[in-house]
Amino acid sequence: MATQPLWESTHLLLNEINSESICLDNIKCLIRDKGVPAEEGCVRSALWSILLDIIPRQRSAWSTCLAEKQLEYSKFCDEFNIDPDSAESGPPDASDHPLSTSSSSKWKQYFEDKEMKEQIDRDIDRTHPDLNFFSGDFRGISHRAKMSRSLFIFYKLNPGIRYVQGMNEIYAVIYYVLGSAKSKNGVDEGLLEALDGDPEVLAFFGFVNIMSEFRDNFCLQLDKSKLGISGMMNKVSQLLRGFDAVLWKHLEETLQLSPQLYAFRWVTTLFTQEFVLPDLVAIWDQMIAEDGSRRDFVLRFCAAMILLQRDSLLKSDFSGAIKLLQNYPASEVSDIIRYSLQLKDYRRIIVMDDDD
Repeated sequence: MATQPLWESTHLLLNEINSESICLDNIKCLIRDKGVPAEEGCVRSALWSILLDIIPRQRSAWSTCLAEKQLEYSKFCDEFNIDPDSAESGPPDASDHPLSTSSSSKWKQYFEDKEMKEQIDRDIDRTHPDLNFFSGDFRGISHRAKMSRSLFIFYKLNPGIRYVQGMNEIYAVIYYVLGSAKSKNGVDEGLLEALDGDPEVLAFFGFVNIMSEFRDNFCLQLDKSKLGISGMMNKVSQLLRGFDAVLWKHLEETLQLSPQLYAFRWVTTLFTQEFVLPDLVAIWDQMIAEDGSRRDFVLRFCAAMILLQRDSLLKSDFSGAIKLLQNYPASEVSDIIRYSLQLKDYRRIIVMDDDD
């Protein structure tokens, strides 16, 4: 990424954001080449809303799109918060009662949902407790309640993958970026109406779109397939072998240290456990702006993290190597990002065997 004055980078991004018809290729190119200034919260919120397909590229369609999403989300909230004793749940069924184990029992579903809500609440309470945005005064309490509600709705809409611990960390990044915009700095007023308001609806649909690309990582039925998390771990191994056969051999043959032992968490939580939030947001800027598969970006970033620790890893035994990779050392994230972008060009000459 090129170094340049913040005002210049912001100006170029604003020109794209405020265009009547936004060019995604131009925005992605600017982010890859110049990054997003850390101080430009509202600009980033706008960029993520566009790149995560929350709002359309045609500015004239924003207000209609946002109104439709708000209505759809409100319907989800109403649909998935029904007490089996309430009138909305329909006429009483004499055969259904709180102790029923029938798969069709509304009471059984109610208790399962209650248990899931409690799990989500516990996970949300442990999400970035050090940041006032999530754990401060009444605003922090409100943010946590909204995040829990969104994740519960996602669980209800996706019975195939349900809710899995770690999704809270992914959702928190999106919610934070879309909910922490402060300075307007020239962003179009039509978009500011959404960005300055409640981030819950925008964050929910952004999360749904991200999960549509990474849901296979959470699908138990696909765990052992090339589409699931095992397939992703195999691809990390293949990339590392293609980029640096010596390091790959040391880790996987000499030390018997496979990516499943360290990169599993990197991939399933999209690096949320490895970096502080400001650094993580910069990583996600690049992931979201990826002009190919975002899964490919994650794989390259994993490879970059490993390769940048090459010297230390080659000197390490199993204990030292796994400690280093499971507790990744403090690093200049810009260096890892830059290296992962360089690997993208180099990868074109590597044949990836997806059938392994």
